[in-house]
Amino acid sequence: KVRNSITVVGVAGCMALILTGFAISNSISGLAEIQFSKVMKYDAVVALQPDRTHSDLSSYEEIREEYQEISSHLFTLQETYKAERTGITTQDVTIFVPEDTDNVTAFVRLKERDGTALHSLENNGAIISEKLADLMAVGPGDELVIRNEEELTYRIPIATVTENYTGHYVYLSRNLYESVFATSFTPNTDLLVFEETDGDWEEAFAERVMDNDNVALVTFMSVIHEAFRDTLESLDVITLVLIISAAALAFVVLYNLTNINVSERIRELSTIKVLGFYDMEVSLYVYRETFILTLFGILVGFGLGNILATVLLKMVEVDFMLFPIAIYPISYVYSTVLTLLFSAIVMVIMHLKLKKVNMIEALKSVE
Repeated sequence: KVRNSITVVGVAGCMALILTGFAISNSISGLAEIQFSKVMKYDAVVALQPDRTHSDLSSYEEIREEYQEISSHLFTLQETYKAERTGITTQDVTIFVPEDTDNVTAFVRLKERDGTALHSLENNGAIISEKLADLMAVGPGDELVIRNEEELTYRIPIATVTENYTGHYVYLSRNLYESVFATSFTPNTDLLVFEETDGDWEEAFAERVMDNDNVALVTFMSVIHEAFRDTLESLDVITLVLIISAAALAFVVLYNLTNINVSERIRELSTIKVLGFYDMEVSLYVYRETFILTLFGILVGFGLGNILATVLLKMVEVDFMLFPIAIYPISYVYSTVLTLLFSAIVMVIMHLKLKKVNMIEALKSVE
Protein backbone atom coordinates (compact mmCIF):
# COMPACT_ATOMS: atom_id res chain seq x y z
CA LYS A 1 0.00 0.00 0.00
CA VAL A 2 2.84 2.37 0.81
CA ARG A 3 4.56 1.64 -2.48
CA ASN A 4 1.34 2.11 -4.41
CA SER A 5 0.66 5.41 -2.64
CA ILE A 6 4.14 6.66 -3.42
CA THR A 7 3.63 5.73 -7.07
CA VAL A 8 0.42 7.77 -7.24
CA VAL A 9 2.08 10.74 -5.51
CA GLY A 10 5.15 10.57 -7.75
CA VAL A 11 3.14 10.43 -10.96
CA ALA A 12 0.85 13.20 -9.69
CA GLY A 13 3.91 15.40 -9.04
CA CYS A 14 5.19 14.69 -12.54
CA MET A 15 1.80 15.54 -14.02
CA ALA A 16 1.52 18.72 -11.94
CA LEU A 17 4.93 20.00 -13.10
CA ILE A 18 4.15 19.41 -16.76
CA LEU A 19 0.69 20.96 -16.47
CA THR A 20 2.17 23.97 -14.68
CA GLY A 21 4.63 24.46 -17.51
CA PHE A 22 1.86 24.44 -20.08
CA ALA A 23 -0.30 26.68 -17.86
CA ILE A 24 2.43 29.33 -17.77
CA SER A 25 2.73 29.15 -21.54
CA ASN A 26 -1.07 29.34 -21.98
CA SER A 27 -1.36 32.28 -19.59
CA ILE A 28 1.34 34.49 -21.12
CA SER A 29 1.29 33.46 -24.77
CA GLY A 30 -0.65 35.99 -26.77
CA LEU A 31 -0.80 38.40 -23.84
CA ALA A 32 1.13 41.04 -25.78
CA GLU A 33 -1.26 40.65 -28.71
CA ILE A 34 -4.29 41.13 -26.44
CA GLN A 35 -2.84 44.16 -24.66
CA PHE A 36 -1.58 46.07 -27.68
CA SER A 37 -4.13 45.05 -30.29
CA LYS A 38 -7.39 44.55 -28.42
CA VAL A 39 -7.13 46.52 -25.17
CA MET A 40 -5.07 49.37 -26.60
CA LYS A 41 -6.34 49.75 -30.15
CA TYR A 42 -4.35 52.80 -31.19
CA ASP A 43 -1.16 52.51 -33.24
CA ALA A 44 0.85 55.52 -32.11
CA VAL A 45 1.06 58.13 -29.37
CA VAL A 46 2.15 61.68 -30.16
CA ALA A 47 3.31 63.47 -27.00
CA LEU A 48 2.72 67.21 -27.22
CA GLN A 49 4.90 69.93 -25.75
CA PRO A 50 3.63 71.08 -22.35
CA ASP A 51 4.32 74.80 -22.96
CA ARG A 52 1.64 75.50 -25.53
CA THR A 53 -2.05 76.27 -25.71
CA HIS A 54 -4.75 74.24 -27.37
CA SER A 55 -4.84 76.68 -30.28
CA ASP A 56 -1.17 76.00 -31.01
CA LEU A 57 -2.06 72.55 -32.29
CA SER A 58 -3.23 73.78 -35.69
CA SER A 59 0.21 73.42 -37.27
CA TYR A 60 0.54 69.86 -35.96
CA GLU A 61 -2.99 69.00 -37.11
CA GLU A 62 -2.20 70.25 -40.61
CA ILE A 63 0.73 67.84 -40.81
CA ARG A 64 -1.37 64.98 -39.49
CA GLU A 65 -4.13 65.60 -42.04
CA GLU A 66 -1.59 65.24 -44.86
CA TYR A 67 -1.28 61.54 -44.15
CA GLN A 68 -4.22 59.64 -45.61
CA GLU A 69 -3.08 56.47 -43.81
CA ILE A 70 -4.25 57.94 -40.49
CA SER A 71 -7.90 56.99 -40.16
CA SER A 72 -8.71 58.55 -36.77
CA HIS A 73 -7.19 60.31 -33.77
CA LEU A 74 -8.09 61.23 -30.20
CA PHE A 75 -6.64 63.99 -28.04
CA THR A 76 -6.11 62.82 -24.47
CA LEU A 77 -4.65 64.06 -21.22
CA GLN A 78 -2.29 61.52 -19.63
CA GLU A 79 -0.51 62.24 -16.36
CA THR A 80 1.36 60.06 -13.87
CA TYR A 81 0.48 59.95 -10.18
CA LYS A 82 1.36 57.74 -7.22
CA ALA A 83 -0.89 55.30 -5.36
CA GLU A 84 0.07 53.82 -2.00
CA ARG A 85 -1.21 51.16 0.35
CA THR A 86 0.29 49.66 3.47
CA GLY A 87 2.39 46.62 2.61
CA ILE A 88 2.36 47.42 -1.13
CA THR A 89 5.11 49.14 -3.08
CA THR A 90 4.19 52.63 -4.32
CA GLN A 91 2.61 52.27 -7.75
CA ASP A 92 2.77 54.59 -10.75
CA VAL A 93 -0.74 55.33 -12.01
CA THR A 94 -1.54 56.89 -15.37
CA ILE A 95 -4.56 59.20 -15.47
CA PHE A 96 -6.22 58.88 -18.89
CA VAL A 97 -8.71 61.58 -19.87
CA PRO A 98 -10.05 61.58 -23.46
CA GLU A 99 -11.30 64.74 -25.11
CA ASP A 100 -14.24 62.85 -26.62
CA THR A 101 -15.72 60.19 -24.33
CA ASP A 102 -18.08 58.93 -27.03
CA ASN A 103 -15.19 57.90 -29.24
CA VAL A 104 -12.88 56.44 -26.58
CA THR A 105 -13.96 52.81 -27.16
CA ALA A 106 -12.46 53.00 -30.64
CA PHE A 107 -9.05 53.53 -29.03
CA VAL A 108 -9.25 51.65 -25.71
CA ARG A 109 -11.40 48.62 -24.91
CA LEU A 110 -13.02 49.22 -21.54
CA LYS A 111 -14.62 46.04 -20.20
CA GLU A 112 -14.15 43.47 -17.47
CA ARG A 113 -11.84 40.58 -18.32
CA ASP A 114 -14.57 37.95 -18.06
CA GLY A 115 -17.34 40.19 -19.38
CA THR A 116 -18.55 41.16 -22.83
CA ALA A 117 -20.28 44.52 -22.31
CA LEU A 118 -18.19 47.61 -22.98
CA HIS A 119 -18.09 50.32 -20.30
CA SER A 120 -18.58 53.99 -21.08
CA LEU A 121 -17.00 56.88 -19.20
CA GLU A 122 -19.48 58.61 -16.92
CA ASN A 123 -19.19 61.71 -14.77
CA ASN A 124 -20.00 59.88 -11.52
CA GLY A 125 -16.97 57.59 -11.41
CA ALA A 126 -13.73 56.47 -13.02
CA ILE A 127 -12.79 53.15 -14.62
CA ILE A 128 -9.59 51.65 -13.19
CA SER A 129 -7.45 48.74 -14.38
CA GLU A 130 -7.94 45.37 -12.72
CA LYS A 131 -4.45 44.91 -11.25
CA LEU A 132 -4.54 48.38 -9.68
CA ALA A 133 -7.88 47.58 -8.07
CA ASP A 134 -6.43 44.35 -6.63
CA LEU A 135 -3.29 46.01 -5.27
CA MET A 136 -5.16 48.93 -3.70
CA ALA A 137 -8.04 46.69 -2.51
CA VAL A 138 -10.68 48.95 -4.04
CA GLY A 139 -13.64 48.38 -6.30
CA PRO A 140 -16.85 49.95 -7.60
CA GLY A 141 -18.26 52.36 -5.05
CA ASP A 142 -14.87 52.95 -3.36
CA GLU A 143 -12.44 55.82 -3.79
CA LEU A 144 -8.88 55.62 -5.09
CA VAL A 145 -6.46 57.98 -3.35
CA ILE A 146 -3.54 59.22 -5.47
CA ARG A 147 -0.93 61.94 -5.04
CA ASN A 148 1.29 64.01 -7.29
CA GLU A 149 4.95 64.96 -6.92
CA GLU A 150 3.98 67.92 -4.72
CA GLU A 151 2.34 65.46 -2.29
CA LEU A 152 -1.14 66.80 -3.05
CA THR A 153 -3.71 64.01 -2.72
CA TYR A 154 -6.83 63.45 -4.80
CA ARG A 155 -9.76 61.10 -4.21
CA ILE A 156 -11.25 59.54 -7.31
CA PRO A 157 -14.62 57.72 -7.10
CA ILE A 158 -14.57 54.32 -8.83
CA ALA A 159 -17.40 53.24 -11.10
CA THR A 160 -16.07 49.94 -12.44
CA VAL A 161 -12.96 47.89 -13.29
CA THR A 162 -11.51 47.15 -16.72
CA GLU A 163 -9.09 44.54 -18.04
CA ASN A 164 -5.48 45.58 -18.49
CA TYR A 165 -2.33 43.48 -18.44
CA THR A 166 0.53 45.94 -18.10
CA GLY A 167 0.64 49.26 -16.27
CA HIS A 168 -1.98 50.93 -14.09
CA TYR A 169 -4.62 53.17 -15.66
CA VAL A 170 -7.45 55.33 -14.37
CA TYR A 171 -9.89 56.43 -17.08
CA LEU A 172 -11.90 59.57 -16.33
CA SER A 173 -14.35 61.68 -18.26
CA ARG A 174 -13.42 65.28 -18.91
CA ASN A 175 -15.98 66.63 -16.45
CA LEU A 176 -14.96 64.24 -13.69
CA TYR A 177 -11.29 65.14 -14.17
CA GLU A 178 -11.98 68.86 -13.89
CA SER A 179 -14.12 68.24 -10.81
CA VAL A 180 -11.56 66.08 -8.97
CA PHE A 181 -8.40 67.97 -9.90
CA ALA A 182 -9.96 71.45 -9.99
CA THR A 183 -8.19 72.31 -13.23
CA SER A 184 -9.18 72.65 -16.86
CA PHE A 185 -8.67 69.89 -19.40
CA THR A 186 -5.64 70.44 -21.65
CA PRO A 187 -4.61 67.50 -23.87
CA ASN A 188 -0.95 66.48 -23.88
CA THR A 189 -1.10 63.43 -26.17
CA ASP A 190 -2.73 62.50 -29.45
CA LEU A 191 -3.61 58.86 -30.11
CA LEU A 192 -3.46 57.78 -33.74
CA VAL A 193 -5.02 54.87 -35.59
CA PHE A 194 -3.64 54.22 -39.05
CA GLU A 195 -3.77 51.54 -41.68
CA GLU A 196 -1.19 48.77 -41.74
CA THR A 197 2.10 50.31 -42.80
CA ASP A 198 5.77 49.40 -42.83
CA GLY A 199 8.63 50.64 -40.69
CA ASP A 200 9.78 53.11 -43.35
CA TRP A 201 6.44 54.94 -43.28
CA GLU A 202 6.50 55.14 -39.49
CA GLU A 203 10.05 56.48 -39.50
CA ALA A 204 9.24 59.09 -42.14
CA PHE A 205 6.08 60.16 -40.30
CA ALA A 206 7.93 60.45 -36.98
CA GLU A 207 10.68 62.59 -38.51
CA ARG A 208 8.14 64.89 -40.14
CA VAL A 209 6.04 65.32 -36.99
CA MET A 210 9.03 65.75 -34.68
CA ASP A 211 10.09 68.78 -36.72
CA ASN A 212 6.99 70.56 -35.41
CA ASP A 213 7.59 72.67 -32.31
CA ASN A 214 4.39 71.41 -30.65
CA VAL A 215 5.49 67.75 -30.65
CA ALA A 216 7.82 66.30 -28.01
CA LEU A 217 7.86 62.60 -28.87
CA VAL A 218 6.27 59.99 -31.13
CA THR A 219 5.90 56.43 -29.86
CA PHE A 220 4.66 53.54 -32.00
CA MET A 221 2.80 50.77 -30.23
CA SER A 222 4.33 48.17 -32.53
CA VAL A 223 7.72 48.82 -30.91
CA ILE A 224 6.30 48.45 -27.39
CA HIS A 225 4.35 45.39 -28.51
CA GLU A 226 7.48 43.67 -29.81
CA ALA A 227 9.52 44.47 -26.68
CA PHE A 228 6.74 43.22 -24.41
CA ARG A 229 6.36 40.04 -26.44
CA ASP A 230 10.10 39.33 -26.27
CA THR A 231 9.98 39.74 -22.50
CA LEU A 232 7.15 37.25 -22.17
CA GLU A 233 8.78 34.76 -24.52
CA SER A 234 11.80 34.66 -22.23
CA LEU A 235 9.53 32.92 -19.70
CA ASP A 236 9.18 29.96 -22.07
CA VAL A 237 12.36 28.55 -20.57
CA ILE A 238 10.35 27.91 -17.40
CA THR A 239 8.12 25.55 -19.34
CA LEU A 240 11.15 23.62 -20.60
CA VAL A 241 12.68 23.42 -17.10
CA LEU A 242 9.43 22.13 -15.60
CA ILE A 243 9.02 19.46 -18.26
CA ILE A 244 12.62 18.28 -17.83
CA SER A 245 12.13 18.22 -14.04
CA ALA A 246 8.92 16.26 -14.49
CA ALA A 247 10.68 13.72 -16.71
CA ALA A 248 13.41 13.26 -14.10
CA LEU A 249 10.84 12.89 -11.31
CA ALA A 250 8.77 10.36 -13.24
CA PHE A 251 11.82 8.32 -14.19
CA VAL A 252 13.29 8.23 -10.67
CA VAL A 253 10.02 7.45 -8.90
CA LEU A 254 8.70 4.87 -11.34
CA TYR A 255 12.05 3.19 -11.91
CA ASN A 256 12.85 2.82 -8.22
CA LEU A 257 9.38 1.65 -7.25
CA THR A 258 9.17 -0.81 -10.14
CA ASN A 259 12.65 -2.08 -9.34
CA ILE A 260 11.63 -2.66 -5.71
CA ASN A 261 8.45 -4.35 -6.85
CA VAL A 262 10.38 -6.72 -9.12
CA SER A 263 12.97 -7.47 -6.44
CA GLU A 264 10.31 -8.37 -3.90
CA ARG A 265 8.48 -10.62 -6.36
CA ILE A 266 11.47 -12.16 -8.13
CA ARG A 267 10.57 -15.76 -7.11
CA GLU A 268 7.00 -15.26 -8.26
CA LEU A 269 8.13 -13.86 -11.60
CA SER A 270 10.65 -16.64 -12.06
CA THR A 271 7.95 -19.22 -11.35
CA ILE A 272 5.61 -17.92 -14.05
CA LYS A 273 8.52 -17.75 -16.50
CA VAL A 274 9.32 -21.38 -15.75
CA LEU A 275 5.66 -22.21 -16.35
CA GLY A 276 6.02 -20.93 -19.91
CA PHE A 277 5.00 -17.25 -19.81
CA TYR A 278 6.63 -15.17 -22.52
CA ASP A 279 8.82 -12.18 -21.59
CA MET A 280 6.16 -9.67 -22.64
CA GLU A 281 3.51 -11.48 -20.61
CA VAL A 282 5.74 -11.36 -17.55
CA SER A 283 6.33 -7.63 -18.01
CA LEU A 284 2.63 -6.93 -18.44
CA TYR A 285 1.99 -8.94 -15.31
CA VAL A 286 4.06 -6.36 -13.41
CA TYR A 287 3.14 -3.24 -15.37
CA ARG A 288 -0.62 -3.71 -15.30
CA GLU A 289 -0.61 -2.58 -11.69
CA THR A 290 1.83 0.26 -12.39
CA PHE A 291 -0.24 1.48 -15.34
CA ILE A 292 -3.44 1.64 -13.26
CA LEU A 293 -1.61 3.55 -10.51
CA THR A 294 -0.19 5.91 -13.15
CA LEU A 295 -3.72 6.74 -14.34
CA PHE A 296 -4.75 7.50 -10.76
CA GLY A 297 -1.66 9.70 -10.40
CA ILE A 298 -2.57 11.61 -13.57
CA LEU A 299 -6.04 12.38 -12.23
CA VAL A 300 -4.58 13.63 -8.95
CA GLY A 301 -2.02 15.63 -10.95
CA PHE A 302 -4.79 17.58 -12.67
CA GLY A 303 -5.78 19.12 -9.35
CA LEU A 304 -2.20 19.62 -8.14
CA GLY A 305 -1.25 21.21 -11.45
CA ASN A 306 -4.00 23.80 -11.19
CA ILE A 307 -2.91 24.73 -7.67
CA LEU A 308 0.79 24.83 -8.52
CA ALA A 309 0.19 26.90 -11.66
CA THR A 310 -1.85 29.46 -9.72
CA VAL A 311 0.79 29.78 -6.99
CA LEU A 312 3.71 29.98 -9.42
CA LEU A 313 2.09 32.57 -11.68
CA LYS A 314 1.31 34.74 -8.68
CA MET A 315 4.96 34.46 -7.60
CA VAL A 316 6.40 35.53 -10.98
CA GLU A 317 3.76 38.23 -11.53
CA VAL A 318 5.14 41.71 -10.89
CA ASP A 319 3.09 44.61 -9.53
CA PHE A 320 2.54 46.35 -12.86
CA MET A 321 1.51 43.22 -14.77
CA LEU A 322 -1.45 40.85 -14.68
CA PHE A 323 -1.10 37.19 -15.62
CA PRO A 324 -4.56 35.62 -16.02
CA ILE A 325 -4.62 31.92 -15.09
CA ALA A 326 -5.44 29.92 -18.23
CA ILE A 327 -5.06 26.21 -18.93
CA TYR A 328 -6.29 25.10 -22.33
CA PRO A 329 -7.92 21.64 -22.68
CA ILE A 330 -5.17 20.59 -25.11
CA SER A 331 -2.63 21.22 -22.32
CA TYR A 332 -4.26 18.47 -20.24
CA VAL A 333 -3.94 16.15 -23.23
CA TYR A 334 -0.26 17.01 -23.78
CA SER A 335 0.52 16.60 -20.08
CA THR A 336 -1.18 13.21 -19.97
CA VAL A 337 0.62 12.00 -23.09
CA LEU A 338 4.03 13.12 -21.79
CA THR A 339 3.44 11.48 -18.40
CA LEU A 340 2.47 8.21 -20.07
CA LEU A 341 5.51 8.54 -22.33
CA PHE A 342 7.85 8.89 -19.34
CA SER A 343 6.16 5.90 -17.73
CA ALA A 344 6.52 3.86 -20.92
CA ILE A 345 10.26 4.61 -21.04
CA VAL A 346 10.64 3.17 -17.55
CA MET A 347 8.62 0.13 -18.56
CA VAL A 348 10.88 -0.51 -21.55
CA ILE A 349 13.98 -0.34 -19.37
CA MET A 350 12.49 -2.71 -16.78
CA HIS A 351 11.30 -5.06 -19.52
CA LEU A 352 14.89 -5.46 -20.69
CA LYS A 353 15.90 -6.13 -17.10
CA LEU A 354 13.20 -8.77 -16.60
CA LYS A 355 14.37 -10.62 -19.70
CA LYS A 356 17.72 -11.16 -18.00
CA VAL A 357 16.29 -12.59 -14.77
CA ASN A 358 18.12 -15.81 -13.81
CA MET A 359 15.16 -18.05 -13.00
CA ILE A 360 17.17 -20.90 -11.50
CA GLU A 361 19.15 -18.67 -9.13
CA ALA A 362 15.98 -16.86 -8.05
CA LEU A 363 14.13 -20.10 -7.30
CA LYS A 364 17.13 -21.53 -5.43
CA SER A 365 17.31 -18.48 -3.14
CA VAL A 366 16.08 -18.97 0.44
CA GLU A 367 13.21 -16.76 1.52
